[in-house]
Amino acid sequence: MKTFHPISAYMMAMSIIFLVLVTPAALGILIWGLNPDMVTDYGTPVWGVFIGVSVSCLLAVWIVCYLHRFEYLGIWKIKENGIFVTSFLGSRFNLSFEDIRYIGIEHCILSGTKQFWIYLSAHPIEKKYLQHINNMPIRSDCIRIQYSKAAYNDFLSVLPPNQKKQLTRACSVIRLYHADDE
Repeated sequence: MKTFHPISAYMMAMSIIFLVLVTPAALGILIWGLNPDMVTDYGTPVWGVFIGVSVSCLLAVWIVCYLHRFEYLGIWKIKENGIFVTSFLGSRFNLSFEDIRYIGIEHCILSGTKQFWIYLSAHPIEKKYLQHINNMPIRSDCIRIQYSKAAYNDFLSVLPPNQKKQLTRACSVIRLYHADDE
C-alpha cells in the first residue's frame, strides 16, 4: 500500500510546474525592474510598473493555489482511523471511517477524456455534481480522489465491510467503461 496519493495527479503536476515557472519569472522581472537606469520615453523610472506587474502576478498565482489548495496541491493517506487529507500550503483534516456514509465512483469529461473519481462523504452528494464530480469542493465531510487501481485497492484493504461493499458496487462504472484496461 502506498503511503500517500495525490488527490489529482494531473492538477498537482500542472500547479507545481506553473509555480516553478512563474515564481522565478516574476522575481526576475521584479529585480530587472529595480534597475535605476531604466527610464520610459518621458524620463520617468520604469521600476514602478515592473514591481506592480511582478508582485500582482506572484500574488495572483499564490492566492489561486491557496484557495484551491486541496484540488491543486492536495495529498491523502489512509490512517488507521480514517483518511487524512493535507495540502502543501498547510491545511489538513481527517475524515474518519465512522463518518463516511456514502461512497461511490463518478465521472466527468475534461478535454474530451472521461475521468473517474472516488468520492467519500458523510452526506449524499448534490445532484449538480453528478457527472461533474470534479466541481465538487473538497471539505472535511466530503472528499473526492482521482480513480486509480492503486487507490481503489488501498481503499478495499482498509475499509470496513459495509463500506467495502459500497465501493465494490460503485466500481461497476469502471467496468462498464473499461477504464481499468487503460
